[in-house]
Amino acid sequence: MQKALLFLALALLPIFVACGKGANPVEVQQKFFAAVDKGDVAGALTYVSDDAVFQVLGCPPDGCKGKNAVKGATEGVVAQHPRHTVKSSKVSGNTATSRVEVEIDLAKAAGAQRIILTTTVEIKDGKLVLLRGQPDASDPQTAKFVEFLQKQTPPAR
Repeated sequence: MQKALLFLALALLPIFVACGKGANPVEVQQKFFAAVDKGDVAGALTYVSDDAVFQVLGCPPDGCKGKNAVKGATEGVVAQHPRHTVKSSKVSGNTATSRVEVEIDLAKAAGAQRIILTTTVEIKDGKLVLLRGQPDASDPQTAKFVEFLQKQTPPAR
C-alpha cells in the first residue's frame, strides 16, 4: 500500500508543481530573451500577453501597448542581433527586477561592447504583461551608448 501511495505521489508531483506556484517571472523573461536572441519573433511573442506594455528603447515614452506594438519593438531588437545575459534578479510574487547585460549592434556602433539594463517584468498567467528596461547610466559603456543615442535623436519641438 505504501509503495502504491509513493508511486501515485511521484506521478502527480509534476501536476502539483505546475499548478501550485505558477510561472516564475525570471524564467518567462529568460525564455522571451532566448527567443529574441535566436531571431524568433513569433516564439518570443508566445511569452507576451495581448495587453502587454513594453517600456524599452524603440517604444514611445508611454510604452508600446498591446501585442502588435510589442511585436514591432521586438522586430526592431531582433534586427540588432542581440544577446541578453541576465546577471542577477530579485523576485517578488509575479514581478522580477533584473540586471541584464545586452550586446547589440547599435551599442557597438556607439563604441560600447555591451550595455547594462535594469529590467522590471511582471507576468500574469505565465506571460509578460510589463517589460521595462532602464539603461544603467552609472556603467561607463552604457553611458557612452546613451550619449550616442542622444546625439542621434533630433531635439523635440
